Amino acid sequence: MYSHTQLAALCRRWCAAAPVGIAPLGTPGFSGSQVFVVELSDRPGRFVLKSFHAGASVEHARFVHGLVRHLRGENSTPLAELIVALDGDTIVSDAEGRLWELARFMPGVAMPCPTPAQAAAATTTLARIHLAAASLQDHPPRAGMSPGIERRIDHARRLLAQPWQARRVVWSRAARDWMPVDVVAALDDRVATAIAIFNQCGGEMLLTRVAAMGSRSSMLQPVLRDVWCDHVLFADERSDSVTAIVDLHAAGIDTPATDLTRLMGSWAAPAGGERLSILDRWPTAVAAYDRVRCLSHAEADLIPFLHATGVVCGLDNWFRWTLDEQREFPDARRMLARIDWLLQELPAAIATAWTAVGNAD
Repeated sequence: MYSHTQLAALCRRWCAAAPVGIAPLGTPGFSGSQVFVVELSDRPGRFVLKSFHAGASVEHARFVHGLVRHLRGENSTPLAELIVALDGDTIVSDAEGRLWELARFMPGVAMPCPTPAQAAAATTTLARIHLAAASLQDHPPRAGMSPGIERRIDHARRLLAQPWQARRVVWSRAARDWMPVDVVAALDDRVATAIAIFNQCGGEMLLTRVAAMGSRSSMLQPVLRDVWCDHVLFADERSDSVTAIVDLHAAGIDTPATDLTRLMGSWAAPAGGERLSILDRWPTAVAAYDRVRCLSHAEADLIPFLHATGVVCGLDNWFRWTLDEQREFPDARRMLARIDWLLQELPAAIATAWTAVGNAD
């Protein structure tokens, strides 16, 4: 955790005078990034001081900032202005080599359970982003294997070789050495639940088909890769006006289907839609996206597949991070809630992925 003195020193990279105020912004995310609301003595308004994740390279940070500037220039969506530091750059490195940015604060509220109109507004905004991102200099659209699909194929192969059932006892025993007993017990219960659901719903067959997938070309371009409900802000809870898309730090090159899947998959299913395919849950949102940027049949076919494999791989990541790799998540309740959400999604995700996997082979 950074001290006030360290944060004030960082702020002086943008403003020579001492900052007026520095305060944490909300609850820390799971990526490990540090986020603070800052008020400066020589600029009106509020700003967000945010670190890139610990392993981010300067090259990646420059790609992200180049994309933000490009999208803002295209007027495709309200993105936060990046503030130029006193040395003329928008990226600042601290004493430990971690990268930071300062951006103008964007007001708004996130909607984890959007109305159909709000969902349509969000996907309309996303489609505009994709259209604008396709013209980013030095990164034109091209055909190729989706990095996201490649990662899922590799992950499926690892899961088949080391299933949850085989790792459960070892995980729980080892975790007791560094984790509170009640948290270990809660995680072990969730591993057991995941195993039961996986066996009942044909999860191994899904993994087998994913692991056997061959090379498949998709249209690749700059995308956000981590656009989910918390990153899409509305004017207020009743409004269908998108005020901002925030946190583009995960941006990269992949199929636009990854973003649409990530966003729709992060929303709570509408009443009665829990067992539906992700496409069938949000028909208005899909249609709104398609009106702005034509969603190809290949991209639409990928969405249930990406959602299903994302849920399975997400659960495996959480079990591995917590029970094996000793990663620390200070808010255990938030961590368990995230796992519970994935468990809730697991049955329908597996059941509705089949057609898409067949189309993806």
